[in-house]
Formats: sequence, C-alpha cells, structure tokens
Amino acid sequence: MISKEASIIAFSDLHSSQRFFEIFKKEFEKEKDKVFLFAGDLIDSSKLSDEIFSFLEVLSKDNQVFAIPGNCDRSFVDKRLEELGINVDKKRKEIKGKELNVVGFGGSLKTPFSTPNERKEEDFYSIFELVDSKTILLSHIPPFGIFDEVGNEHIGSKVLREIIEKKNPYMIVCGHVHETSGVKKIKNTTVVKLPPAKFGFLAKINNKVEFKNIF
Repeated sequence: MISKEASIIAFSDLHSSQRFFEIFKKEFEKEKDKVFLFAGDLIDSSKLSDEIFSFLEVLSKDNQVFAIPGNCDRSFVDKRLEELGINVDKKRKEIKGKELNVVGFGGSLKTPFSTPNERKEEDFYSIFELVDSKTILLSHIPPFGIFDEVGNEHIGSKVLREIIEKKNPYMIVCGHVHETSGVKKIKNTTVVKLPPAKFGFLAKINNKVEFKNIF
C-alpha cells in the first residue's frame, strides 16, 4: 500500500509501463486535494494512451495536476495535456493553498537517438522571467552537473542550472536520466531527481522527499 501522507506526488519516465500505471491508478484514482507532478515521457507510442489520458482527466477533477511532455513524448501528448488543462510547458501556474507556483519546461537537449521533442539550450531562457523563490520548476531534464551523468558525459542543461543559481526557486523536480536519482541542494533550491516510473518509482514530497518503489 502506498502511503498517502505526502501532499505532493511526483513521477517521471513512465514510458507506457502498464504495470506502474495499473498500480498507480488503483491507489490514487479516488485521491483528493493532492498535488501531482508528472515530469514527462509518459507515452512511448499509442500504447495505453487512451487509458492514461482518461485517468489524468479523472485525477485532475479533485486534485491539482501539473504535467510536461518529455523528449520521447510526441506532439499528440503535448496536445492532450493542453486539452486537459494540466500542461505547464513554458507556463506558470499557481498551486492553490500552498503559496507556491509551478513553472514547466518539457523535452530535452539533443540526444543520440533523435527523439521527437528535443530543444536547444537557449530555449530554456523562455522561462527565466516566470521563476521566483516560490517556484517549483518541473523540468524533464536535470540541471547540468546534478544527477545528469550518463557514462562519462553530463547531459543536463547549463541554462537551467543558471536559472536556478540566479533565481533561487524553491525546488526543481526532474527526470530523464534513468541511471541516477537523489536529492541535492543548489544554494536554496532543492533538486529532486526522480528515478524512472517504469522501474516502479514515484516520489512523495512534503517536508522531506521519499522515493517509493510500488512494484
């Protein structure tokens, strides 16, 4: 049984995992008054897409849901998240009752795999003015040098790191890199690097961050 004490529930990199989705849906489909953060790579193909979007619609009726597309999410994912009113890619939305806001940035930098939603470093500057000390940054990729190592290479965003160091947001929640996860501080900002949901992981965030494996 998943503990429901945390006021924020987050996951990233679902990649159409039916096992994770079915367990997550069973536990949270009747949830109320929580904040859900989904940091991208929900759907690799059309597999489970209707079921996932239907569940997100139900979940968002009694909860505050914020989502962004990942680099593997095709344009139809971005469109459906927009239709559901939960897409915060390059947007800022207030979290009711928490004196916090969410600013999102989806996709990733260029990868060797030519994934559908890749962006340039300078694109991150589009959210610079949206970020303040009460912001939870919801980014698919991590900031440069923090939980972003694949082999001997750092694949995080230098501009995202710059934004954090200059604007001091409250927190950043990110995913993308399957090999690493953890919690770390950049000045006053808590970096929450999520392990992949497709491996069974989500995060419960309140006064502390707890990673939970639901498999």
